[in-house]
Amino acid sequence: MHQDGLPVVDTFDDNEVLYRRYLLAHFVDHELVPQHFQFPRPSFNRSKFSQPVDVLHPDCCDGRVFGSGLGVLECLASDARVSTLSHDNREVALHPKHIPLPTCYAHSELWCIISEDGTELRPSSTVREKFRIKLAKKFSERIPATA
Repeated sequence: MHQDGLPVVDTFDDNEVLYRRYLLAHFVDHELVPQHFQFPRPSFNRSKFSQPVDVLHPDCCDGRVFGSGLGVLECLASDARVSTLSHDNREVALHPKHIPLPTCYAHSELWCIISEDGTELRPSSTVREKFRIKLAKKFSERIPATA
């Protein structure tokens, strides 16, 4: 769905599903490798405005057309709100944020914020690795990738 002037909707229900495309190579022994998640701001589509297969559509892939080897992951919004401690002992968390693109209204991102005040923080390499491990445990295959 194109944005077409629709407003940003920053409220994510806990049971809303987040969808993300992945490469077949991102699964090893039926487990998602943590390195799949790139920082800052890993992106996904939200189920409130899209279907799982939409993350593979050119409108939500910067116009790219993909062949085989891609699948779709899913996770509840509540499960994606993972947290950890930073090097200076502050609690930091991933928070979903609706960032519509002109051709992909459902596009959203996970922002790293300081839990205490909601300020965005560029996570250190250690915090990024902790988040990657936690997210890899939360996301599961919705549409398996094919070779």
